[in-house]
Amino acid sequence: MYVAHDVNQGDRESRVGDCTKSRNGRREQTALVPRRLSLVHGPPAPQGTRNSSPDHQPFTYSRQEHQHRILFPTAHTDEMGDAEITTSAWRLVEVGRVVLFNEGPFEGRLAAIVEIIDHKRVLIDGPSEKAPIPRQEVALAKLSLTPIVIPKLPRSSGVGHVAKKWEEHKVQQKFDESAWAKKRAAMQKRRGLNDFERFKVMKMRKQARFEVQKTFAKIRASAKA
Repeated sequence: MYVAHDVNQGDRESRVGDCTKSRNGRREQTALVPRRLSLVHGPPAPQGTRNSSPDHQPFTYSRQEHQHRILFPTAHTDEMGDAEITTSAWRLVEVGRVVLFNEGPFEGRLAAIVEIIDHKRVLIDGPSEKAPIPRQEVALAKLSLTPIVIPKLPRSSGVGHVAKKWEEHKVQQKFDESAWAKKRAAMQKRRGLNDFERFKVMKMRKQARFEVQKTFAKIRASAKA
């Protein structure tokens, strides 16, 4: 067993180490230890040093830990902590990722990435029967990445294979059932209203807000009573 004690102020500015001469005549440098640690064998330091205070409790460690301290004198920990490795939660530009057009003649339609050309352009194919898109090169700035991914789609897959995987994984149905698609449908419907329909929506919103406020007023009155 080895015992480690803090050294005094004068020894803090230097490292412990000396040269020894082996049998073959070569001089070998012993391993350096940290400035603030002095490795000694046997009992604690004698009386009169910093370690002679009553509350000082020297700690011991095994030969393996001693070798670890010599090999890694500046390490902060002796044991590796538990690491939990998780995949990124970001939506990545990858082959098989389903994208949504933000602008252009195909705005609001879905397509799948079949090849990545560079960091700004991709090759897409939209085999949806509801709103098909021919295979073409598109800038990523015109697309939005959806959370839907066609797994294990080969790079540069043919039109027939992409259409088969599209139907197999029900891509269009999954997107239509998502909150994103429902919100987009509500926005599109709201944009298509005329003046009278917008007026009716405003009146209904006022009535709904009035009913909510009336219910809260009853709850507050009952709480005070």
